Amino acid sequence: MTLQITALLMALCLIAPGIVLFCAKNEKTKRMPRERIIGSVLTLASFAWAGLQGYTLLKEDFTSIARILPYAVPALAIASCLFMDYLFTRGLGFALCLLSTQYLNQLFAADPSARLLASFAGYVAIITGMFLVGHPWMFRKALEKCQAEEKWRKLLPSAFALTAIILVIIPLSA
Repeated sequence: MTLQITALLMALCLIAPGIVLFCAKNEKTKRMPRERIIGSVLTLASFAWAGLQGYTLLKEDFTSIARILPYAVPALAIASCLFMDYLFTRGLGFALCLLSTQYLNQLFAADPSARLLASFAGYVAIITGMFLVGHPWMFRKALEKCQAEEKWRKLLPSAFALTAIILVIIPLSA
């Protein structure tokens, strides 16, 4: 996957919560943090990618652990889809963390002119992903705040959009 494709996928993952927060007045957005179908797709794709990366890293030196991964990762992915709450929020955060690490690795090899700004935006995306995974109810609370106050409905989506724009423009200009 190239740096530009990774940046575009990350931007989509950052724009998604921004769009949900911007449309907070709509009643359908109240259910979005706990959306099961889209969340299951994101979660399964993220587990597949994480399992592939884990297997690639462990297969040479830790063969006993690597042999378990093809069985453990699908079981954990299915169990996560069946038993976890806030699946959309957690799946989006999981995908954002994976894409952000890929982005930072590729950014290091590309050597763009504004590497510091792009790295900062990448780390902001990782921290956002970690919060979405670890504290998914914060997304619900942000959604409630955006429903109640107009200034938050403009400010929070703008922050997501600005980070996404930085992530995309810097690799495209390199």
